[in-house]
Amino acid sequence: MTNKFSILTKYIAFWIILGLGLIGCTIVTIYQLYTWFLYEKAKTVAEQVIMFRQWTASYGGIWTKDKYDNHFGYLLKASNEKTSLLSTNENLIGEEVNTIFYLHNPALATRELSSLSEKKAKEFRWIFKVVSDRPISPQGIPDQFEREAIKTLRKEKKEELGKFIKDGFFNFSSYKYRYVKVIRVKKGCLKCHGTPEELDPRFKQAILDKYGPTAKRGMNYKEGDIRGVISVTIFPNFKGTFAHFLRPAPENFFLLTIFLTVIFMTFGSFVAVYWMITRIKQLRDAARNISIGKLEVDLGVKGLDENKVKDELTQVAIALEKLRISTKILSERFKNRKK
Repeated sequence: MTNKFSILTKYIAFWIILGLGLIGCTIVTIYQLYTWFLYEKAKTVAEQVIMFRQWTASYGGIWTKDKYDNHFGYLLKASNEKTSLLSTNENLIGEEVNTIFYLHNPALATRELSSLSEKKAKEFRWIFKVVSDRPISPQGIPDQFEREAIKTLRKEKKEELGKFIKDGFFNFSSYKYRYVKVIRVKKGCLKCHGTPEELDPRFKQAILDKYGPTAKRGMNYKEGDIRGVISVTIFPNFKGTFAHFLRPAPENFFLLTIFLTVIFMTFGSFVAVYWMITRIKQLRDAARNISIGKLEVDLGVKGLDENKVKDELTQVAIALEKLRISTKILSERFKNRKK
């Protein structure tokens, strides 16, 4: 079967198969590296949200002065007819009258930060939200992916989960990287999310007033329970990534060097094989001519010493030249005897 194809055809077929294999492996490798990059980015976002929540919780929440977002509201309100402004050294800077402060507990502050991420989605190309299978607000209701992720995390006792989601391989605009990270109930969370004995009566009443009957879903947790997840969505920028690798930046020189090395190696090996095939064809044609008595063939090796030549094809040519000469001598002797 293989004898039906020339060496050059086999060589070209080999490189085509090898090239397709290398392209496939490269695509898979790039896909895995890019997925890992998106995972690290999503994980970083989730960890920053966790740090923000921990910082907010360490101060019992965030108080804003005189204003709040009407969409989210507030948990508690504190009014003061007269407020003294003191410097770090307790020096009186000034006084304000009829000031109002609004408390944003960690969960509420996180939802407001999530809303900001949605407004900045086109610029930052990521959004996040905090959801739970026991939500107390509309913003905390999980979508299908998040519901399944929470179930999987509970069942497999994992802390995080990431997945590339797409609607069609070539529909690049549908590509999203979804990532969720578990939020576990800490000791400081129990005054709002604990059992009736652990709840702070003031926060309990404030939560019930704000969220109504659904507020009870967020209670009766124990320390270490899964309260919900931080859900991060990354929108890959394929054009930007591709353009980045085409820029003449120092970090791209290594990839360019590898690419050029592969090109030069392929071209060099093709030139070497083409030269060998050309030489083999020359020897083939010479052998055919000798076999039919055409002995005036120039193999280009006259005067070469076989013992001093290292090239194997040239050694074959020298051996064929000796055969040509021997055949010519025998042919002339045979003709002379006939005479």
